[in-house]
Amino acid sequence: GLYSGVAMSGTEFGNNSSLRCVGGLTASQGKFNDESGICEFLFGDTGSAFIKYKGAGEVGKSASSTFEFIGGTGKYESISGSGTVTRVQIPSAKEGFAQSKNVFKGSYELN
Repeated sequence: GLYSGVAMSGTEFGNNSSLRCVGGLTASQGKFNDESGICEFLFGDTGSAFIKYKGAGEVGKSASSTFEFIGGTGKYESISGSGTVTRVQIPSAKEGFAQSKNVFKGSYELN
């Protein structure tokens, strides 16, 4: 998926960034406990940051997952940290697709 970010609550991380992710899960009877993937935050000319995530939930419903920074480029080359992602399902613009609002909360350090 592709994402465009805006920082909230007086923070700057993620503001005017893009995020692209690749991941997967195995659903059984509408539930899953093995969602995992990687994402890249793209910060224009200052570099990028990479996360891995894991989650569980029900297909088509809001859910939460955890994430951990695993590296980066440019300004974010030595990033570390972790947090949670809350995925809030929103009506899809196209049938057969899922859309959501993702709220990332956590902390990071540039070592």
